[in-house]
Amino acid sequence: MKKITIKGIKIYLVLFIYLFITLLIYSLLISKMNLALNKYVLITILGIGFILLGFLYGNMLHKKGIIIGIIMGIIHYLLLYLIFMISNFEISFNIINMLLYSVLSGIGGILGVNFKKII
Repeated sequence: MKKITIKGIKIYLVLFIYLFITLLIYSLLISKMNLALNKYVLITILGIGFILLGFLYGNMLHKKGIIIGIIMGIIHYLLLYLIFMISNFEISFNIINMLLYSVLSGIGGILGVNFKKII
């Protein structure tokens, strides 16, 4: 149980570092070049993050990568939705985004199972 907890912490640390670096670069580009927030760039950043999430969970468990990836994608999308809902006080649930991120996380899970264990 202790090993699984330590592996879970490593997964979230890798994801946090990835999201911090990419969103920092993206925010600096927006502030320096006076660009508007582009939803396609944000979808790409989050999509890569969800692929990485599925990859790391699939690689950690090394079983049923697509199922684990999709479940983790749904759980993390709902957590992100809850955080944005609380911070913005608006309710706008988009099922297409949830399906997109869940499928990307499932693809990452499949890739994670097929690679040698990293974490």
